[in-house]
Amino acid sequence: MKTEDKTLTIIITVFSLIGATFFGIGLFSFIDTQKFIKTAASTEGVVFELNPVQSRKNRGFTYAPVVKFQTPDGKNIQFQSSTSSNPPEFSVGQTVPVLYNRSNPQEAQVDSFVQLWLLPTVFGGFGIIFMGVGPTLIVIPLLSKKKEKWLQENGQKIQTKFSNVEWNTSLKVNGQSPYIIVSQWCDPAAYEVYTFRSQNIWFNPEEFIKSSGTDLIDVYVDPKNMKKHYMDISFLPKLNN
Repeated sequence: MKTEDKTLTIIITVFSLIGATFFGIGLFSFIDTQKFIKTAASTEGVVFELNPVQSRKNRGFTYAPVVKFQTPDGKNIQFQSSTSSNPPEFSVGQTVPVLYNRSNPQEAQVDSFVQLWLLPTVFGGFGIIFMGVGPTLIVIPLLSKKKEKWLQENGQKIQTKFSNVEWNTSLKVNGQSPYIIVSQWCDPAAYEVYTFRSQNIWFNPEEFIKSSGTDLIDVYVDPKNMKKHYMDISFLPKLNN
């Protein structure tokens, strides 16, 4: 298996595991919240304090509402919401709907979307995103291969002149960035110059191009859209590690 294939497999596995973990937390939280809502009693409470909660990495504070309410048998209950925000969702003195466990009134929550559903929404959403990264990393190369095959079979083959080698710093794998071959071609009819770039190459191909004895490189283009092209770099040696 090629190095880039092994790296891609590792990346897909890691993202899938992280996604599955996040999605599992979100799903568990969703089921737990749904069960709580079905069995909870409802009443009204009053926010009497906004308790500051230290944000991670000391990036300021968020504020959790502390709420008081009374049960039908006259018990005064006070609880702090597990969800905090900045700016705070509620203000001191505000009357808010409350859901609480009939057998354990201390187990209570403000009846709002943010207070009840923020955790399952965030974790579930991130889980779906991370799990989607794996299939995306598989689909994109497949689509690219399909495009290359179509251009080789249906595109116009032109001979372009080698220009230079670029370092694609927008992509890093194991701390390394790939190289890209840049070539140019002048359309004799329109007297216009087109620039083409190869796919990513995980070694510097410049010396191999210079030693090939020619600076001409075949490129397959879609005559209707010259941006759609495939550079034939089969003359380069294969990367073995």
